[in-house]
Amino acid sequence: MVSNIKAAIREHVVATWLNGHGRSFTDDTDLLKSGIIDSVSVAELWGYLETTFSVELAWGEIGPDDFRTVNTLSSMVEKVVHANGVG
Repeated sequence: MVSNIKAAIREHVVATWLNGHGRSFTDDTDLLKSGIIDSVSVAELWGYLETTFSVELAWGEIGPDDFRTVNTLSSMVEKVVHANGVG
């Protein structure tokens, strides 16, 4: 399931913020520092994650560092999915 989560997040980022061109984009690219996403984009991405993976993300349990890379995002979602028994 982790690879599916990671692939879905990567595809969403590339399609939404990179106009479908992820040539130099990797799962370790810092989305915030590179300017791919900003605070408004984090809110959109948050909604995407909750809807796509049927999870509820609580700000007190996650933080900005969870939104740094595709790897940190997929890890965070996997933890929430596992903790809630979703999927």
